[in-house]
Amino acid sequence: MHRSLRRFLPRVLLWFPLLLVVGWAFNRERIDGIEAQQQVATQARERALDIGGRVALQVMLQYKDLELLAGALADAAPTGALDARARALLEAFAARRPGLLALDVRSADGARLLWSSDPAPTVAPLTGAAAPRALPGHPDLLLGPVHASRRFDARVLALRDRARAADGRIRAVIDATYRVAALVPELDG
Repeated sequence: MHRSLRRFLPRVLLWFPLLLVVGWAFNRERIDGIEAQQQVATQARERALDIGGRVALQVMLQYKDLELLAGALADAAPTGALDARARALLEAFAARRPGLLALDVRSADGARLLWSSDPAPTVAPLTGAAAPRALPGHPDLLLGPVHASRRFDARVLALRDRARAADGRIRAVIDATYRVAALVPELDG
């Protein structure tokens, strides 16, 4: 064997285990980091699904309430005006829902405000990006985007239901503005 190789080989053999251990440690740290990232991503996904499910449940519960209200109002407002019984029903509905910021009843075309629980109601209907969109499979149930409202100083969600009479014609449009934090407290902030 060559003389320089004889001197070099023992040094390599002495350093090789140390290099192997250092390489293994670096690789283990890299793998642990990847596993931690995957675990955090999985937990975030599960939390998002949980909150999303609760949001969907709360929204559907509010829609069920609005559907009951719309059914009661559909025959009460055949001429586009609300009688005393309908107004009392609306006031009781609004009073029993602390997360409800505003409840508006509009004419069938949505242009004219018939009644509002808000002392300073928005007269103009929501249009453009703020306009509620129909839920898939439910053309009478409309959902607006969550947005920060300066008027209510909160993040709000607008729900809309169309009150149809027995003949299928729209008699009124009910707009309900809810505080997001009242529906799902985890989303406040």
